[in-house]
Amino acid sequence: KEDIDKIFDRFYQVDDNRLNTVAAPSTGIGLSVVKGILELHHGSVSVESKPAYGSIFIVSLKKGNSHFSPNEIMKASHEQNEFIKEEESAAVKNGQIFKNVMITEIDTFPQTPAETSSEPTGTEEKSTILIVEDNKELLQILQDILNPIYNVLPAHDGAEGLDLTRRYKPDLVISDIIMPNISGTEMCMMIKNDFETCHIPVILLTALSSTEHNIYGLQHGADDYISKPFNEKALITRCNNLIRNRLIIKNKFSHNIDFDAQSISNNPIDQKFLDTINRIIEENFDNPAFNINILAKELNISRSSLYSKFEALTGMTPNDYVIQRKLKNAADLLKNNPDLNISEISDTLGFGSPRYFSRCFKKQFNVSPAEYRKNQFIQPST
Repeated sequence: KEDIDKIFDRFYQVDDNRLNTVAAPSTGIGLSVVKGILELHHGSVSVESKPAYGSIFIVSLKKGNSHFSPNEIMKASHEQNEFIKEEESAAVKNGQIFKNVMITEIDTFPQTPAETSSEPTGTEEKSTILIVEDNKELLQILQDILNPIYNVLPAHDGAEGLDLTRRYKPDLVISDIIMPNISGTEMCMMIKNDFETCHIPVILLTALSSTEHNIYGLQHGADDYISKPFNEKALITRCNNLIRNRLIIKNKFSHNIDFDAQSISNNPIDQKFLDTINRIIEENFDNPAFNINILAKELNISRSSLYSKFEALTGMTPNDYVIQRKLKNAADLLKNNPDLNISEISDTLGFGSPRYFSRCFKKQFNVSPAEYRKNQFIQPST
């Protein structure tokens, strides 16, 4: 009680030794700032306190603006009025305010043809984002933000989010952390440890903004971390970046199959998958009976799983990749082994017949194997 008349004074601090609770460090200016702002608006703040019960702060403000002088009234711009309207649509969850501060222009970072040409479904289709959020109001806000740009799938908890991820294989998952049944962190870890889904990027969205929580989420496989309340433009930009990075990697791979598995994915499961595929193909270069069914059997997965996983990582079908690997080796043999004739190279790489080999080679390099070899040894004129 003896502090009541002083707590609104700047830099005044209550003696924490007389309190039964552990208080956070204080600067003693918060209530002074509140009082100053209210007085500028011709309002007031007071406090009623009762030992063992707590304190009640009462803020009083007059309605309308007749009590302001002309010099005290600042006319709000159209943009400010729109901002205020959006500020009023706040969602409350676990004591946190998630403000829906809409932006008038959204940067969607249109992809160049080079970046999207590797998409098997074509550039006209939107990418798919799964949003996992147990707060209905915030889930709706996120859907409203992302729906103009992406196909959006909603999930209401971690268990449903995991099920939808496995069923639909979205291009990106955005998930809250604190949820019933399965937390966002647990769901992320399950996604990243599942062969079928570990390539899918995950953004964790949380009110826990400490560095320790960020590191914890990233250690469990999250690709990015966004703190609440979030900025719409930052959220959209991060979504765009993660999805576009995957498209760029696919495009580069389709133009250069000499890849390092680590450049395709940073997930150990994906890296092992790609390295194993390369090893199996190399071991079967001279086997004309080698096909995708054999490759899937060697990998101990179904043919459909092989196709969907490989295309998700590289943008290519496994069939096209096997042919391109063989043709690249054929080009090296034509250049570096002049003693091998076309038939021998065809047999070495398991093409079945020289005619089929020549047809595939010309389709890839626009010249026949013989012309390619001849061009490699033509000396430039001086």
